[in-house]
Amino acid sequence: MTLPLRWKVAVGALLAIGISLLVAGWMLFQSLEQFELTRVTEALETRTHLVTHTLAPLLPPHGTPLAPSYPDLQAITRNLAALAHARLTIIAPDGTVIADSDTPDDKIAGLDNHRARPEVMQALSGEKGTDIRLSSTVKQRLYYLAIPVRHDGHLTGLIRLALPLTVLDERVHALVQALTVALGVAFIVSVGLSILLARTVT
Repeated sequence: MTLPLRWKVAVGALLAIGISLLVAGWMLFQSLEQFELTRVTEALETRTHLVTHTLAPLLPPHGTPLAPSYPDLQAITRNLAALAHARLTIIAPDGTVIADSDTPDDKIAGLDNHRARPEVMQALSGEKGTDIRLSSTVKQRLYYLAIPVRHDGHLTGLIRLALPLTVLDERVHALVQALTVALGVAFIVSVGLSILLARTVT
């Protein structure tokens, strides 16, 4: 069955509009997600630098071994993590975890060496390190940021903060819902305009 010219014009216009809306929606979603991730990064960097300013004097000078499970350092780590609303980890230059706010004191020594973690590898090279992954310890998707601590030009340790991406995921989900409603309304309006355009053209 051959469609009338009117409906051919309407269907063609709807396809063009629908594809355009999908592309625009996808690009907008990517931009919004990147915007929210940038906000999280800035907040995490600020908190990490503040925590580092407090912890740096407590790390022993270069050449002095860092032994895990320092009770005082572990207590300070937990307090700072609570203030920063983030998970805080102190890592030795060899990758050994010295303190971690989410790990019991008697479990610190049994944690895996973190030297191979992406953000730790970047920080050991002298730059800030970042990574997003699922934490095997807290079973959450976390945004990690690690920065090196130096004394007299020598690396004395790494300070790493991690924020759960629950808030980011919730914001992105809300944005997707709003975007879906907006695109749906736009498409419905487009249907009416396409039919009107088809009648006018024919």
